[in-house]
Amino acid sequence: MESIITNTAAIPDATISPATDADTEQQLTDAITELWSIHVQAQSIVRKKKDELKLVRTNLAAHLHAMKQLLARPGRAGQWSSFLTQHNISRTSADRLVLSHEKSINPDVNSTNGATTDDEIAKLAESVWARLEKRVKSPREKYLFFASMITESGIPTEEYDDGVLILIPEPAPEPSVPANTQVIEAL
Repeated sequence: MESIITNTAAIPDATISPATDADTEQQLTDAITELWSIHVQAQSIVRKKKDELKLVRTNLAAHLHAMKQLLARPGRAGQWSSFLTQHNISRTSADRLVLSHEKSINPDVNSTNGATTDDEIAKLAESVWARLEKRVKSPREKYLFFASMITESGIPTEEYDDGVLILIPEPAPEPSVPANTQVIEAL
């Protein structure tokens, strides 16, 4: 990809004399205008490249999924792994792409009711915490953050002088049918 940066002129000295203020201001204005234009152009290119990469990954995932269906069956003697090795494709990456494709064609994969699995929740918490721990440092800040999250979530709690007790939410009751009602199954 060709670079779009055309002017890398140095920033004028911080010591500006009153006689050259107008010239310096004009130079800075010109440089800022050009750099802003380059910035906007670069953002547009990055956005387009991300969209192209997403499309490539989607297509790759679909093709890997189809290939795995052919090669990763009983009696195929590990041909899926051999195929990946032969083409220098990481098995972890390939399996992740295959799983993402499976989820796109069947959102209920690995879940009986479409709910998020415990492992997915743990991974999400780990990912979110990795970003948050940079901002929420002291024990008090951590407490306030989690207390706010619990309040926002609507999870039942009991508040005490020295903390908050989180209560396990009761599962939603399944609809019941009165005893004197007959259930007729639809065909």
